[in-house]
Amino acid sequence: MLQIRSQIKTEDFLGEKVALSCASCGGPLWKIKETNIERYRCHVGHSFSQESLLLAQNENLEETLWVCLRTLEEKKILMLNMSENFKNKGSNQIARSYSDKIKEVDEHIDRLRQLMDIRD
Repeated sequence: MLQIRSQIKTEDFLGEKVALSCASCGGPLWKIKETNIERYRCHVGHSFSQESLLLAQNENLEETLWVCLRTLEEKKILMLNMSENFKNKGSNQIARSYSDKIKEVDEHIDRLRQLMDIRD
């Protein structure tokens, strides 16, 4: 079985731990000392310049926002289906209780679309 060993002792020797996370694995980063450009490395070996770290963080953020938007839209669809199912079974009060929840999800979707500058 392949074993991957952490490089934490090596990173402590190479630089100082900083309050940043690896854009690839989420682990802690070390700022590598004595380099002409600022570089960072995590304990499993992912390595970044400042520019590449910023680019990777931007890509991760955009992906996260798209996942969030998709999840909210799916939540809305599920609640609309549930509301309709309760209505069809004669449980109008339960069906109506979903309307406020659906409005709230709609507001979140609208805010997220504005943040991402997405037009319908």
